[in-house]
Amino acid sequence: MIAPVNPPPCRVPVQGPAGGEFSVLYQNRYLYSKYAPSRAILRTVSQLDITENTLILGFSPALCYGLRELAEKLAPDCFILLIETSAALYDFFVETCGADFAGHPAIGWIRPGDIQAISRLLEQSGAVDGKGKPLPPPGTFRRCLRVDLSGGTEMNPRLYEVIHQTADNAISRFWKNRLTLMRFGRLFSRNLFKNLPLLVDAERLPIRQITKPVLVIGAGPSAEKICQNPGIDVSRFYTVAADTVLPALRKQGITPDLTVQVECQRAVEQAYYSAASVPKKKLCLAFDLVSLPGAAEKFASSYYCFFTEFTPARFIERLKSQDFLPVILPPMGSVGLSATYIALLLRQDEDIPVFVTGLDFSFPAGKTHCRGAPSHTRMLLNTTRLSPVGNPEAAFKPGAFRAKGKNGETAYTDAALAGYCESFKALFSRSLNLYDAGSSGLSLGIQAAEPAPTPISLKYQKQPFFSKKEKIQEKIRQYVAEETTALGELKAILTGPRQTPEAGEDTGGKTVHLRELLKDREYLYLHFPEGYRIPLLLTGDAPLDISLLKRIRAEIDGFLKVLAH
Repeated sequence: MIAPVNPPPCRVPVQGPAGGEFSVLYQNRYLYSKYAPSRAILRTVSQLDITENTLILGFSPALCYGLRELAEKLAPDCFILLIETSAALYDFFVETCGADFAGHPAIGWIRPGDIQAISRLLEQSGAVDGKGKPLPPPGTFRRCLRVDLSGGTEMNPRLYEVIHQTADNAISRFWKNRLTLMRFGRLFSRNLFKNLPLLVDAERLPIRQITKPVLVIGAGPSAEKICQNPGIDVSRFYTVAADTVLPALRKQGITPDLTVQVECQRAVEQAYYSAASVPKKKLCLAFDLVSLPGAAEKFASSYYCFFTEFTPARFIERLKSQDFLPVILPPMGSVGLSATYIALLLRQDEDIPVFVTGLDFSFPAGKTHCRGAPSHTRMLLNTTRLSPVGNPEAAFKPGAFRAKGKNGETAYTDAALAGYCESFKALFSRSLNLYDAGSSGLSLGIQAAEPAPTPISLKYQKQPFFSKKEKIQEKIRQYVAEETTALGELKAILTGPRQTPEAGEDTGGKTVHLRELLKDREYLYLHFPEGYRIPLLLTGDAPLDISLLKRIRAEIDGFLKVLAH
């Protein structure tokens, strides 16, 4: 009889002092020692120092040796997520010992087909493991620990490394986003409500309509190739520029076809005021609904809107259910990344090339942006005999480090810029006909620029969101009225004679109504340090802390004022 080409994994009894234990034979490889299968993993587990809020990735569990001992060592708010990349070994694990751990509250596992979604599983509320058990909510973990439970990891070592890095990045990204929301969450939400009325006159982005080659221009030093070179004819391209590079382009006589704004703070106004001092035609602006209001009305002859879904939230889902929201972008944190994303949306098809420059994510010592950008101009204005030109402190500040640029020269970057570069690679490295036209900076993970094909004419027609402005205006008015009413009800509950009705106490449904109103309005508290935990508190029966309710009450008047604007 001919043996099967790939026989399934099988248990193999061992002899000697470990009699009674088994190893596993799969693809002519033993996944444990043939003499003492459990000894190595038990020794590893005994040496682990597991701190609180740790996610443990148990790779290739096989016969689960050491898993029970590992679970006994868990500190509070820890969880073991078992991962197997081989379908055959996964089925073997489930059949042999999955039932022994299926009911353990701190152990779960995911199927091989769900491995690509591990970031989503760790970053979204309501995720479940391979057997339908809820996974711990985002914010539970602060670190990630890898434990190889068998030799099955040696069959695909690179993939297990990627899984570990992906999980680690997901946890790190959550806490970075939390810091961003703590600082800017309130401002994002207020800007969003302030910008909603502008949707009435906004035009629809010409998605899949641009037939010219597209050129994306950031404000990094490599943008000087365009901003300081009058011999380059950018009219051959449809140009999409970050707002920070706008003054440098306008001084060269270049007005981009589309300027992208994502900044939520007033510092961005420097770019527009500097550009406005140059007598050129007005701008065509694409701005994020959570960005600083006002630029479209002051400086743009026409404008488009887009919305960055800056956090998972029920109030955002309710907004998305209203069909007046424009195109939705994932959170990227960088205007250069948003401009690239939009450029790829605009081109008619993937045969149209897109070139990017000025997205360096690093800088030479002494200069962080191209000449003509607001920060560079400000540096020149502050130059004195005692303070020479240049910005060397940026290269030597805490957290900055040297990096090898794409041209082999030494550049300087920091964790934030390097993170944006990694995000660029993750988002765009597989995009067809996307080329790097920059001559400096970190590698973007895409092809170097090649000569652009002969450009063809630009053909698109601007369209409003609706055939009648009254329709979108009425929908926005209705939404604002509903939010105003809900906030008024919240204010009345929280300032009434019983500000904090106890959970379970029958107060005419006041407690239940309060919780429901708060569930749908995370913008009131998402920027609190514990904001990510508040939705869970609202779904439970525990009494709501009076200090929390007082802080929420303090937010209501500000949002009522914004909605009435």
